[in-house]
Amino acid sequence: MIRKFFLFIGLLITMNSQACSLSYLTYEPIFESGASTLTLSEVKRLEEWRSAVRGYRAGFDVYVMVWVNNRAGISEILAKKRDAYLREMLTSLGIPKSDIKETEFRLSSHHPSNDAAKEFFGRQRISINPRCPNACCDASAPVAY
Repeated sequence: MIRKFFLFIGLLITMNSQACSLSYLTYEPIFESGASTLTLSEVKRLEEWRSAVRGYRAGFDVYVMVWVNNRAGISEILAKKRDAYLREMLTSLGIPKSDIKETEFRLSSHHPSNDAAKEFFGRQRISINPRCPNACCDASAPVAY
């Protein structure tokens, strides 16, 4: 009986710590080859990610990384279109423009030899840096690092 009690207490403590842990810090939207917009299923995944990060009540900064690789069919022009599209999607999902920081355009000259390699360059990255170290922070609470 006592063993079950301590097991229950341990479970409660663990659940509480998990509720405040950082999660969903990065998201990788996948563009189809040559596309400057996401498919409907990818837009849905982006919406689900945005819903999950709403828990960071103190807010966060957003960083976008976009690949540029002419050999993979991602010209600088296409990369800039993808960046503009992602920024537009993020603002339409309620993220203030001022929270979206300068985009990193990552240049690669790797020649993708198969579909998996091409898909790799179709993956862009959206990362967040919460203004508070966990999701339980209140927007009005001072942040100490």
